[in-house]
Amino acid sequence: MAFCEDLPRSECDAPVPGGSWLKAKEPRDRSASVRARLLSLARDRGEDFQITLRNYLFERFLYRLSRSELRERFVLKGAMLLRLWADQPYRATVDLDLLSLGNPDPDSVARDVAAICRTGVPDDAVIFDASTIRTARSRICHSNPESSIGGALSTQINMSLLQSQGN
Repeated sequence: MAFCEDLPRSECDAPVPGGSWLKAKEPRDRSASVRARLLSLARDRGEDFQITLRNYLFERFLYRLSRSELRERFVLKGAMLLRLWADQPYRATVDLDLLSLGNPDPDSVARDVAAICRTGVPDDAVIFDASTIRTARSRICHSNPESSIGGALSTQINMSLLQSQGN
């Protein structure tokens, strides 16, 4: 067994010289930490915090979609897609527009959204509550389903998903 007698006391138990305090500590409350960073980002951008928060939830939903088995059945469209193409956002969006290649039946859509919400991802401090999913025919185009789901990041926020059908 080797001892590190020639190193300062603070570095003796460290896995590498330099001390164990070099490793970033996990925040005690990840959701509060993420929320604080988003609030700071919104202030830096001069953007309404609710817009920043909603966009973060949309992005985390899209990440779950990209990791799910259903990723080939949905195509992003609308204002969130425009945000990817431009350096500056066009406008704040209140819903996430997706082109769905799946079954347009509201029950099927609700099952798909729930499956996406349950997709395992690294901890991003976002909780999508599958029990809050509400799906109905769109008020605008009755053949298209519209879903809402509750998301949480130290606060409750409802998220609206609009799905159009296509091939």
